[in-house]
Amino acid sequence: MTLVFVVVLLVQGYVNAVGKAGTGHPAGAYDRVPDAIRNGGSMIDATHSPARSYAVPAKTVALTFDDGPDPQWTPQILATLRKYHVHATFFAVGARVLKDPGLVQQAHADGNEIGIHTFSHPDLTQLSPADRQDQLSRTQLAIAGATGTTSALLRPPYSSSASALDNDDWSVVQDVGRHGYLTVLTDRDSLDWERPGVSKIIRNATPDNTDGAIILMHDAGGDRSETVQALNKLIPALQSRGYAFRTVTEALAAATGVSVADEKKRTDAPASAVDHWRGWGLSLAARIADGIVATLLVLLGIVVGFWWSSGSC
Repeated sequence: MTLVFVVVLLVQGYVNAVGKAGTGHPAGAYDRVPDAIRNGGSMIDATHSPARSYAVPAKTVALTFDDGPDPQWTPQILATLRKYHVHATFFAVGARVLKDPGLVQQAHADGNEIGIHTFSHPDLTQLSPADRQDQLSRTQLAIAGATGTTSALLRPPYSSSASALDNDDWSVVQDVGRHGYLTVLTDRDSLDWERPGVSKIIRNATPDNTDGAIILMHDAGGDRSETVQALNKLIPALQSRGYAFRTVTEALAAATGVSVADEKKRTDAPASAVDHWRGWGLSLAARIADGIVATLLVLLGIVVGFWWSSGSC
């Protein structure tokens, strides 16, 4: 019995180690970042040398959501996307995918794509290469269990635009590129996590003139009611201006001239049957562990309440 309890606690610790919100490391020198990258687009392909960056074409936007899934806000955002017949890219946290695989499966089934936002939301510049790959491989396993696919799209936690890359960031981009990952940064940050008000979120997210943009929003990490309200105004406003909504892969294909089908062969590839079932099993174990711990806490509360009411204290 003790061994079972220890295993439950270990599984819970494995999936609950999600970092708190923060700002990442302080900006440093950027002399090793190529000018073409720092002054280039928000989609960076460092899978080969020299690395190349790509900008979203004009009159095109890619909505992206970080930090989910969340059982309250992700369904509302998915419903809003369906309402306006648009697709988005969700950069998911692996630990949260294990807890709510059905939400990720639904997002993917709706035609949205799933990217990687690491397993526990650490600053990747502060990790060793081995620990970085552990973060990515565990998230891949969680996504494989939920959707039966893998993703080559990575958004590092605490990242922003290409112009903000410093030497440490660039080292991470190069490292993950060697492992086949495309780094996806941001053109327009809605700053919705600050909850500045719906109007401010819309202003922050709206591209200038006819500029294309990858727009950063969040579907988890706090109260996202303003995000949902902003989407209901932002999407039709941009559609009325002639903007097309694309996933990151679709925007990348438009920028590179490669077909969407060919780009998806690496960004949304089928997972192996082994990885799918491994991810599914890990997710099941995580949810069982959560249920056991919750039950034990309720039982403990009953015992303490009985002890207190009986005058034993």
